Amino acid sequence: MLLVLSAVLVFITALTRAGGLAPIAAAAAAAGKDGYMDITSGTSRYAMYIITFGCAWMIQANVWQRISAARTDRDARKMTVLSFFAYIPLYLIVVLTGMAGLVLFPTLPQGGVVTAVVVNYLPPVLGAIAFVGISAAVMSTMDSLINTGAMTLALDLNTKEQDENKKLRFSRAATLLVTVCALLIALGVRSILQISWMASDVITTGVFVPLVAGFVWRRGNAPGAMASMVVGLSYCLYNLLISAGLPPPSFWAAQSAQQVILGVSLSAAVYVAVSLCTKPDYEKTDAFIAAANLLGRQKRPPPQQG
Repeated sequence: MLLVLSAVLVFITALTRAGGLAPIAAAAAAAGKDGYMDITSGTSRYAMYIITFGCAWMIQANVWQRISAARTDRDARKMTVLSFFAYIPLYLIVVLTGMAGLVLFPTLPQGGVVTAVVVNYLPPVLGAIAFVGISAAVMSTMDSLINTGAMTLALDLNTKEQDENKKLRFSRAATLLVTVCALLIALGVRSILQISWMASDVITTGVFVPLVAGFVWRRGNAPGAMASMVVGLSYCLYNLLISAGLPPPSFWAAQSAQQVILGVSLSAAVYVAVSLCTKPDYEKTDAFIAAANLLGRQKRPPPQQG
């Protein structure tokens, strides 16, 4: 809630100080930024962000953790739908705040438009509240993602360890490792959009297809999922090498919607082919689909009181 209030406060301040949408459009025209106020402008360029971010965020661990914490299936669905419609205006608010920076600042502020608006245009008390709200959201997201990465290493990959003390030490080491890796990546790539896209591309091409298909297709199996992830991640790594300017030839436009669609299609084709060519495990798959109950065919009993 504090994040929403902070975002709205900064948005209102930025838009008011800029004089509304008309001065923003005039500043964009003066700067030669064609299509700056057109929501459909550059659709082909930004389609890859829509696909990768949409697929990646759909299966993000911290999202599913919150869904799993709901008391009933109905609450989980209601929360998901409300969140979907709440985030659309919230992200639009952030975009419009950034657009207002074209009027407010002659050059892009070093710390970003939001930080500059808080520092230069908000009273100290309101600025402190906005800063705390935004910082809390950033730190909460960092904490969730670091814990998710550490849990993957400690629980999913270190499955043979039974001693609780050793598990705890391994978890602490995994948390430190994930944090250090995240810090090095953040220092090496200074664009948050670029980092977010790289991470989302890995999830979309390497994980999205087998994970989602596992909820609905009982013929799918572990070999198919593993093969799909290996091929998808290899495809993603290949494209990262191309983006870094290394020698591999490119047969498609780099960092484009075409690249993402090809990766997802390749991952899906491998998943289906390998699953059909290997032995199914209907008992395990049916149990997983029934436990997930993604389609809502089974009613989850309400939690017992007391």
